[in-house]
Amino acid sequence: MTAAKAAGREVMLDCEHFFDGYKENAEFALACAKAAYDSGARWVVLCDTNAAPCRTRSRTIVTAVVKHIPGDHVGIHAHNDTEQAVAIRCRGARRGSAIQGTLNGLGERCGNANLCSLIPTCG
Repeated sequence: MTAAKAAGREVMLDCEHFFDGYKENAEFALACAKAAYDSGARWVVLCDTNAAPCRTRSRTIVTAVVKHIPGDHVGIHAHNDTEQAVAIRCRGARRGSAIQGTLNGLGERCGNANLCSLIPTCG
């Protein structure tokens, strides 16, 4: 990360399986995300790789994260296994995180949050 910053690059860290990791060890998950931000990451992206969090749990987790990392430096990447990707992203956006998605939700495995739904709903 330091080398990328020194080269003038904007650094983004995808915290894969972040929500699952937070569930297992919140203190460690937060410490990892904060270390990335403190080391120069412009974006710390919380990844819901397994469609694990429900909307309530995602709200709690994102709220905890933005106490340590400014919301305008946090992104959320959610898969749509349980048709909750848009809701999870909206919850994050309301707490200041960036919105990530794909047109019509097309993407990996089961798809990602649909920008056609996100933009009018959360934007």
